[in-house]
Amino acid sequence: MASTDRPTFARRSNPDGTIDLICGKCYVTIATSKWSVELDRAEKTHVCDSRALDYWKTMAERRRSC
Repeated sequence: MASTDRPTFARRSNPDGTIDLICGKCYVTIATSKWSVELDRAEKTHVCDSRALDYWKTMAERRRSC
């Protein structure tokens, strides 16, 4: 089941002029584009994959136990 909380997003510029849109919750690059409107659309429609969220939760728990 996917999370319903709205994440924040980071935008990273690439040498070729494109921009990567990265979810701040599941850390997945959800879009790459030269067009801001496409990145905005991807932000509005993105739903974090529960497998990615579980992975990051497990990694955080492992760090705490070290």
